[in-house]
Amino acid sequence: MFVKANLRADDKYFIADHVFHVVSCLNQVLFACNNAYCINEKKAIKLLETFEYKLVKYDKWIDRTKISMRYKWR
Repeated sequence: MFVKANLRADDKYFIADHVFHVVSCLNQVLFACNNAYCINEKKAIKLLETFEYKLVKYDKWIDRTKISMRYKWR
């Protein structure tokens, strides 16, 4: 809802912040499903790949999202 409103305003930082929060929340859900705690967010994606309950190719999706955001805003 807020993201759509700011797309027209060309507020890149606001949108990037929302994407970061969505990924962080999804990470927390995946950690909770695996009865684990997220201590270091920088290594969370790699650690999630070792869990029983995980999204297929989650790390690749995160990488694609970062790359597509980088190229759209040049």
